[in-house]
Amino acid sequence: MKKNLLFAILVFLLFSNLEVDVLAQWIHTGVNYTTIRTITENNGLIYVGTDNGIYVSTDNGLVWNSLNNGPVTNTTQVMAIAFKGTDIFIATWGPGVFRSTDNGLQWTNVTNNMLQGGLYSIVVCSDGSILAGTVGNGIYRSDNNGSSWTSVANFSPTWSMTINNAIIYAGTTNFGIQRSTTNGLTWETFSDGLPAGAIIRAVSTISDKVFAGTTIYGAYYLSDSTWFQISNGLPDDGLGQYRAVLAFTGNDNLVFAGTTDGVYMSGNNGTLWQGINDGLTETNIRALTITDSLLFTGTSSGGIWYRPLSQLITSVESSSENNPIDFILYQNYPNPFNPSTTISFSIPKEEFVTLKVFNSLGEEVADLVNETVLAGNYSVSFDASELSTGVYLYKLSAGSFAQTNKMIYLK
Repeated sequence: MKKNLLFAILVFLLFSNLEVDVLAQWIHTGVNYTTIRTITENNGLIYVGTDNGIYVSTDNGLVWNSLNNGPVTNTTQVMAIAFKGTDIFIATWGPGVFRSTDNGLQWTNVTNNMLQGGLYSIVVCSDGSILAGTVGNGIYRSDNNGSSWTSVANFSPTWSMTINNAIIYAGTTNFGIQRSTTNGLTWETFSDGLPAGAIIRAVSTISDKVFAGTTIYGAYYLSDSTWFQISNGLPDDGLGQYRAVLAFTGNDNLVFAGTTDGVYMSGNNGTLWQGINDGLTETNIRALTITDSLLFTGTSSGGIWYRPLSQLITSVESSSENNPIDFILYQNYPNPFNPSTTISFSIPKEEFVTLKVFNSLGEEVADLVNETVLAGNYSVSFDASELSTGVYLYKLSAGSFAQTNKMIYLK
């Protein structure tokens, strides 16, 4: 009787602690002996490319099954994964491009006439053609599922590619961001707003928005053909440079950035970031993806981890509980904007706050905040649809603190 009671108590404590862990932090879910290069979800399945081949989970990450068959082995470095109907394409570091027509049970090498010594990226264009970004031989295009390839660009290496409204964006080392509106047949430099020489390690489309991650300049957001830095709250190296941003994922409400110093989250499209690394023992993040209910991350040596989205949404809603230590008025986002933008600010203590918008003549056009607020981080939307195009000023006043920033409204 006593033994049964003791066993019951131990079981209760075990599952009580497990429940706390699940609700409070990251959960490790496997494939922990290799570097995770990419994670992507397709039709309810989660695929991961690693330095030891490709794996899939059919149960939200509880079990991972190897898809290493034939020419794809547990020594194949899978850098990127793309889907075209029922076909799967993978870009690898050495052997080239492989295609599977049976959900990964068998693979065919479709590198054919492509010159390459390794690939970083692969995407399927709106016209069904396939683009593969190489380490040293530019970008190749195939319009016949890999049977043959044509060189369409000579910039290398091409770290990442994304497609937004049939426009392709490619992140490179020496050529900034390149853009194609012709399914990869022609390219143009598209780097306005980016620092000269920036190494673009990640480009991603999230809910029709395009984000870019760099090695030392943080994160950027594309607005009206210009890139704007959105790095407030991202980690730095203590020497004035940001940690490398290597991955993005998100939805209509949240954006996640994977850096070499952990995972960061923004509830306002990157205006302000906060770390979400509780329980994550490996913080060199290489890949991110989300499902309907979970955020997954892949690390350089600590395997795959997940965290419930519901927990993170709650974290954003209650971010005011993490009191800032100083008054801050952030740059509005996006900027320029049309017709609305978000203005964020931080208040370290309870204070009477006003946030007003003025035109270039100094005339007040909007009174956004005029009340006593508690310490916390705040975001306010400003709609300029009834105003004329031009430069506007927004001023935050709180006690003895006052700061004014500029923003541009472009119709």
